[in-house]
Amino acid sequence: MVDYELAVLTYVGIVLRRNGYVVIEASTAKTGLNSALKSEAQIQLLITEVAMPLMAGLSLARKIRLFNPEVAVLFISGQPRSDEFQGIANSAYLEKPFSPTQLLEVVQRMINDPKL
Repeated sequence: MVDYELAVLTYVGIVLRRNGYVVIEASTAKTGLNSALKSEAQIQLLITEVAMPLMAGLSLARKIRLFNPEVAVLFISGQPRSDEFQGIANSAYLEKPFSPTQLLEVVQRMINDPKL
């Protein structure tokens, strides 16, 4: 989970952990990339804010997919979905604000069948 907004990072982390998920949190794309590279476990899902300082979520996803091409990606943003996310395999887009139920539905779907 990568988001520069501490409140969102904390909120998503709490929701996912309370529902049995293991979460690696990062407040910058660089830290998220480094954490993904160092992780001993295969990361199944990257949740990333779209617009972050220094490296956008789309760039982060592309870099992580260089060494983990099957990782599903959930892009989150306070802005409506743009065309730049059309056709990105194994990805979804969730507009902020979202409820715990909305988040969990998307996460469960993506982990169970990321090709949807």
